[in-house]
Amino acid sequence: MSTDTDRQIFADYYQVYLADPLVDGDWSEAWTAPEALVDRFVTCERILGFVTERNTTVPLRVVSHDAVPDLTDKVLRADHAVKAGLFTSDRRLIIAGCSDYWPEAYSIAVLPGHYGAAFLSFGLATVDGLVGKDRYELHIWPVSEKQKAEVLVRWQPK
Repeated sequence: MSTDTDRQIFADYYQVYLADPLVDGDWSEAWTAPEALVDRFVTCERILGFVTERNTTVPLRVVSHDAVPDLTDKVLRADHAVKAGLFTSDRRLIIAGCSDYWPEAYSIAVLPGHYGAAFLSFGLATVDGLVGKDRYELHIWPVSEKQKAEVLVRWQPK
């Protein structure tokens, strides 16, 4: 079983985060890794950062699964797709833009533990500045141990 919600999220600095709301520290150095912008995401133990194609409000579908989902068909249609894992000690995960006020950010209820996540990007070629028909999906599911970070489909702008 899964639950999904369509959101509009302000992707300031082209960034969307999935995070343990109790995360403390500075993860900005993760963005300086050579592969971060090419891979379009960063991973830390309790936070994942994803890159959008526009620096404005973008549509984001958030899907919470009870188990590892089969995303094969969606990944095949995606322009860019990544997956990774994170840990939360809280009973929720937040989904927020870079400049959102995290205590008021959208959140989903979870049990403390490890989670897998996949961030899928669609319609990236439609973007012209702040205008486009790009859309994004964030899939989240519980796992028994931290998931390996990997690029499933790499965006190749033409």
